[in-house]
Amino acid sequence: MDALLDVSRRLTSAAATGDIDGAIVRDALGLVSATGAALIHQDSDGLRVGHESHEGLLVRENLADGVVKRVAETGQPMMQVSATEAAIRNLPASLIAVPLVGGGRVAAVLVVVRPVSSPFQPDDRDTLLALAPVAAAALQNAKTAKAALEETMIDPLTSIGNRRRLSAELPEALRGDQPVALVMVDLDHFKSVNDTHGHPAGDKLLQQVAGVVRDTIRPGDSVYRFGGEEFCVVLRNTSREVSEAVEVAERIRAAVAEREFDVGIGSPLRMTASLGVSTAIDGEVDGDALLARADAALYVAKNGGRNQVSSG
Repeated sequence: MDALLDVSRRLTSAAATGDIDGAIVRDALGLVSATGAALIHQDSDGLRVGHESHEGLLVRENLADGVVKRVAETGQPMMQVSATEAAIRNLPASLIAVPLVGGGRVAAVLVVVRPVSSPFQPDDRDTLLALAPVAAAALQNAKTAKAALEETMIDPLTSIGNRRRLSAELPEALRGDQPVALVMVDLDHFKSVNDTHGHPAGDKLLQQVAGVVRDTIRPGDSVYRFGGEEFCVVLRNTSREVSEAVEVAERIRAAVAEREFDVGIGSPLRMTASLGVSTAIDGEVDGDALLARADAALYVAKNGGRNQVSSG
């Protein structure tokens, strides 16, 4: 009982901070002597591995052909010694699979394995069955926490990422193995729209411009509302040569300039944008520096007459 209470505390913490799948697997191995464990999620797309204690424990393409699938479908635990279980790589093996039930359905399956020379006993199965509702609750809490965090990273007006999401995702992009570029987009004379036609018209304009930018960028790129009438685009897998990023920025500029925006004022509204482009230097991980260069380039575009792209 004390061990499960400790597990519950750890999983509650992990649900709030992340890595809940790994925490469940580690705690299962702490409660039951085993050489390996894995957590497999069941969702609308089928079965997917959330975490393995070590790489190669499972044959992922065979998850739907054996004990994991049966436990996911029936909601009943299974304990067996098998030389034919397709989802387990190193056979023969002793294994236990228990369902994690949340919201009236099997949300995941926890699997533990060890050599056939030391088969699992009913006490081992019962221990994992006692862990299962604690782990299922932690999974649900983690899902709720993730949804709440996701909501704080979406701009409520335009439904694109906000500045907080940019701050989280830009460093990740820079740490990746693909070159990154940044585009700052600022609507020209936007204040006059609010002053002349009112804030509801301005809001509709921002919503539609966000859609134009989102539809113009490439697959894999991301658009964020940076604040006010400014948007930011992260271009992934972009050549170190600034020309490629400038081409994308120019397409955005042209798409905005060519569009007639219906903002509820009777006749369509035309709008232009100024854009600043910067590309990450080899080894650069400072998103603020990249943003500063793009912002400086945007300032040049604004001072140069607006409705243009500048790079820096």
